[in-house]
Amino acid sequence: MIDAKIYAVRANYDAYYNWWFLENLLIGANGEPVWKRRRRQLGMGVPPRAEVERDEAEAKQLARKLTREQGHDFDIAALGENGQSSTMLKLSKAYLASRRREDEEAVMFVEGKRRHAGTVAPPRTAITAGSEEDADDIHRALQELPYLRTIVVGRGVSRSLAHSTDGLNWRRLTNGYISRQAATWEHRARIADAFGLQPAQHWGRTKAAIRKMLLPRAIDMLQLQPMKEMLADMMITKMAA
Repeated sequence: MIDAKIYAVRANYDAYYNWWFLENLLIGANGEPVWKRRRRQLGMGVPPRAEVERDEAEAKQLARKLTREQGHDFDIAALGENGQSSTMLKLSKAYLASRRREDEEAVMFVEGKRRHAGTVAPPRTAITAGSEEDADDIHRALQELPYLRTIVVGRGVSRSLAHSTDGLNWRRLTNGYISRQAATWEHRARIADAFGLQPAQHWGRTKAAIRKMLLPRAIDMLQLQPMKEMLADMMITKMAA
């Protein structure tokens, strides 16, 4: 039986649905920490619905707020204190691991965009794809992130993953019914494509390669006052969470 006590809340992105799902950190039936999607009870006879947000910033802000309000005996500051139970230690590690991943990928995304600050998206007339609708979708995506080489095109069940090697000539990799894996690749492309890496490759190894690229830059960034202030704010948030 899962312990119903909530120890923390996070916002986790599901690329297939394109929603940020709020998830509770609980103690699972096996005694191990587990993240479970929050579900709101709407009324008698109505199935509970997952709590979701479309906007990333709003989802993460809400997750931090819920952690402060509903977190049960979850003290990040006590992580190094003697006498902390094994279960609490596991919960702390699960929470911090999730936050580290979130923070790291956010930094990688920002740095990737910075590296392409001078990149100009191609005009619509230069883009070729399987259909005019696909070309329109690709053009819109490139207006925001001109370095992308993997983009989801289409709507609903007709969605598909499109790929290009030069940013001009695009082709669909599948026809309709995009898979969860393909949707995840498209989301990871926001980071991987910025560094010339493949979003479909092992994500852990891809991020390890990016860390090596960023190491000199990361050292410089840590010396900047804005970065020091951001890290300080992050620590305060984690202590309060």
